[in-house]
Amino acid sequence: MHILLIGHSFKTSPLEVREALCLRPDEEEEVGARLKGACAGLVVLSTCHRTELYLECEDPERSLQCCHEFLARRAKLDVEAARRYAYHATGLQAAGHLLRVASGLDSVVVGEGQILGQVGRAYDRALGRQQVTPLLSSLFRRALALGKRVRTQAGLGKKPASLSAIAQTLARETLGALEGATALVIGGGEMGLEMGKALADGKVGRLLLVSRTYTRAQEMAALLGGDAVPFEQIGELLGSCDVVVAASGAPGYVMAEEAIRKAAVSRKQPLLLIDLGVPRNIPPEVAQLPEVILHNVDDLQAAVQSRVVAEKEAVEKAEALVEEELSRFSSWLEQRPVEETIGALGRELDRIRRGEMARALPRLRGLSPEQTEVLEAMTTAMVKKFLYAPARTLREKITVQEADPYLHALEELFLRAEEVSANGP
Repeated sequence: MHILLIGHSFKTSPLEVREALCLRPDEEEEVGARLKGACAGLVVLSTCHRTELYLECEDPERSLQCCHEFLARRAKLDVEAARRYAYHATGLQAAGHLLRVASGLDSVVVGEGQILGQVGRAYDRALGRQQVTPLLSSLFRRALALGKRVRTQAGLGKKPASLSAIAQTLARETLGALEGATALVIGGGEMGLEMGKALADGKVGRLLLVSRTYTRAQEMAALLGGDAVPFEQIGELLGSCDVVVAASGAPGYVMAEEAIRKAAVSRKQPLLLIDLGVPRNIPPEVAQLPEVILHNVDDLQAAVQSRVVAEKEAVEKAEALVEEELSRFSSWLEQRPVEETIGALGRELDRIRRGEMARALPRLRGLSPEQTEVLEAMTTAMVKKFLYAPARTLREKITVQEADPYLHALEELFLRAEEVSANGP
């Protein structure tokens, strides 16, 4: 079995392709159903900046073609166009990519913390759908542990140039000052809360908060010192706003083009719209209006890259930790056939032990529960001691190639043991 990764990210795909490929959590089960014949296990990671599929499969080339076809249909592209925007990797390259993603090394803002939680939730959802194999489980658990380690041991992400900080700077540069301005933040998730906090810290004059759930808007307002507004009133509020930040997970636009046009009429200064949604929350056509300035996630990404002062030492330490973990994962993969054979042999020996105990106990009448427990413990210990020497010999071999003759010998004996137990006395 092989690990396969296929993905589209901010590095390879334009925003219009990424938003077409963005998968909501409730759509992931359908992805698993569509790709069921192409993989034994699947984890879907879909964020504003990337959509990636991690598979365990027998035939990577066939599975890759199935994924390209699925993603092309999703994005309404022909398969060759989808291939041009995509990237893929197998084996250790795929594993190394996930380790870098979870560590924040492959993010728009290097070291940002949200991606680690997103990887964790993607893994948890796949577990809930029973789509995680032991191989994918080992890889994702290592990635999540490493993501925590690079932040504590390497110090990565302690002072990242965040999207919210860049958005606050854009607002200040556009408006001249935030103190007398009115800001509207749409979205009750992590990014919406982060944007609201950045604007509140920037001393914005009035902060309005909107979420699809009014209760959530009230919670954010209490936390940030703003005012909660019902989702249905967005259109009415636009005329009184100076800056609007949309960071909603809604599948479509959260405000109508006509409402924006109406709000833009006879303004003394431009209406600043910052769209952090993928799919986009604001109709891109409004960028043509002279009274409107519209920035999307790709615009902010460029701003981040132009302003970021890389924490070179922290990044180098993080990269070293990734390489160490990848080396450990590689060793684990090397040892996997050995451990599987040892496990299979142990299970077969224990099956024989239990079968013999079941035949023997009825003949040993009058045994007390304590004596039965002694027999159970004794026969279990015998199995473990019998298994100890071959297990130690196999584990001492440095490579699978060195262990191969021993593995084949044990498998031969293992098969013969099955035949004897089936045909024996």
